[in-house]
Amino acid sequence: MGSGLLESIIRDLPGVAVLALDRDLRLTFAGGAGLGAHGWDAERLPGRDVRDLLPARAARLIAPHHAAALAGAVSEFEFASADGARTSALEIAPLVERGETVGSIAVVRDITETVRCRERAALEVDDSRREFKEAAQGMVIGSLTGTIVDVNTSFVRTLGYEHHELLGRSWSDITHPEDRERDHRRVMAIAAQDPPGDPEADTYRTEKRYLRRDGG
Repeated sequence: MGSGLLESIIRDLPGVAVLALDRDLRLTFAGGAGLGAHGWDAERLPGRDVRDLLPARAARLIAPHHAAALAGAVSEFEFASADGARTSALEIAPLVERGETVGSIAVVRDITETVRCRERAALEVDDSRREFKEAAQGMVIGSLTGTIVDVNTSFVRTLGYEHHELLGRSWSDITHPEDRERDHRRVMAIAAQDPPGDPEADTYRTEKRYLRRDGG
């Protein structure tokens, strides 16, 4: 494939900006439909120091990542636009010509929506964690191998333990001996689902007895 055709393809790449840098961080080529989102004009970029084009944080990060690319590494970092409205990911790799590393090639893509989804998911997790911790009824998160992963405040208060004393322990340690076998069978039935996720089979409701820290 000729270099002219390759450059033509890159110039039309949707959603990304492709930047070729020499060893001194000066642009030798710019293309991709994503250039406009950053206010970059492909015709005016060659010869400019890429640090002059990037927001402050990205300008600081690009040099060490460029140096790593010159040494043969591929790396990536995220940065926000100057107004904070968009987030981009910049992946940078060695630019090799005739077996010699002559600079780096950076691909900048907009990940604003991805970051927003990530932040929404984190908030939902935080909300769920808070609801779990503050629930009036005792609640436990356990693994299918029978290990206690987390417990809420109400649960430890009911059984008289400290939070850390229950983490990592087996369910059977705090279950009444007469209820252990029944619990084990039901958990194993959930673990053995094929296919998993059957709403009729992935839960069960039961009454059981626990052992308090004081032996009660």
